[in-house]
Amino acid sequence: MKTIFELGTFMAFYAKQMRLGKIKMVDTSKGIGFIEDENEQDIAFCLENTNDSLCAGDQVAFEIVLGEHGLMATNIKQI
Repeated sequence: MKTIFELGTFMAFYAKQMRLGKIKMVDTSKGIGFIEDENEQDIAFCLENTNDSLCAGDQVAFEIVLGEHGLMATNIKQI
């Protein structure tokens, strides 16, 4: 069994890895969206955390962080 420290270290390393995916959905009224990553996993993001105007189907690179409700995409860049 992993200790909290070991899991924290793993997540810190994992989060710094750039991932690739495409924008699956953007809901401007709620200020959120979802990215489908290379493993077909949906990862949420907040529109306020991106500078780009993102639309469904856009290819992006991003990092992940562990948020209150699970994994969240951050540092999203359109490619």
